[in-house]
Amino acid sequence: MRRRRSARWPTPASISTILTVLEVAGAPTLRVPIDDAIRDIVLPVTLYNTAIMLLLLPLLNRLPESQDL
Repeated sequence: MRRRRSARWPTPASISTILTVLEVAGAPTLRVPIDDAIRDIVLPVTLYNTAIMLLLLPLLNRLPESQDL
């Protein structure tokens, strides 16, 4: 009986291979300015989520834990 392969596809190596093939084939490339993305998307979302959790923390601490019967 053969073991099934892990469902972890695509691997970083296969992504690199795919990108190389597309580049050699002359496909247009998309350049993402990672600094702008981090500054304009990731940082504000992180700060927003942190603020929400800090505001909700006292309320969440008052709720009793659920118990399975």
